[in-house]
Amino acid sequence: MNAEKNQIFIRISHVIEETLVLGPGCRYVIWTQGCDRRCPGCINPAGQNKESGEKVAVSKLLQNIACHKNIDGVTISGGEPFLQLSALEKLVSGIKNDMGLDIMIYTGYCLEELFQYFDEERVQNILACTDLLVDGEYKEELDHGEMYRGSENQKIYSPSGKYQKEIETIEQSKNRDVEFDCSEGEIFMVGIPPKGFYQELLDRLIKANN
Repeated sequence: MNAEKNQIFIRISHVIEETLVLGPGCRYVIWTQGCDRRCPGCINPAGQNKESGEKVAVSKLLQNIACHKNIDGVTISGGEPFLQLSALEKLVSGIKNDMGLDIMIYTGYCLEELFQYFDEERVQNILACTDLLVDGEYKEELDHGEMYRGSENQKIYSPSGKYQKEIETIEQSKNRDVEFDCSEGEIFMVGIPPKGFYQELLDRLIKANN
């Protein structure tokens, strides 16, 4: 009972244990649950409700990540990861310090807003463990196929400096990939789809059924 009381929990909506999208190399991807932003055209509206999803002990999540020896890194998306600041700090610290894995984080806040709205020391601790950070709200009208980003207003940083030399190349790339996961009895899309993807998919499905 006391052990559970001392646990730090994080609310998540989905986990993909190995994927080749959403970051360099083979990634373990975590989608946190809950977001206050309501970006028109959000690709994951199911991740907005703060009471949905599953409450998981950070220690259990770290144990699961450690079991996957083929991954190059972990990507944390949402929802909004920074709304669960203490859990996020604990998670990235365990990933970086205990496993030495690459870390990528998506946030709907601009970098300056993270320090404005959240505890500065904890934000700094999180960024110290972060190799790639994609910041800013998704803006549908600025979606031009940017690699790793939903729209061109979003900026990409390498707080750790690991990818600093690659940032310019990443920013100029229009390469996007998506994968589909059906392991839990439903279709879940992994990655950032091209603009108009859903309508094109729907049109093709309708055509295939006619």
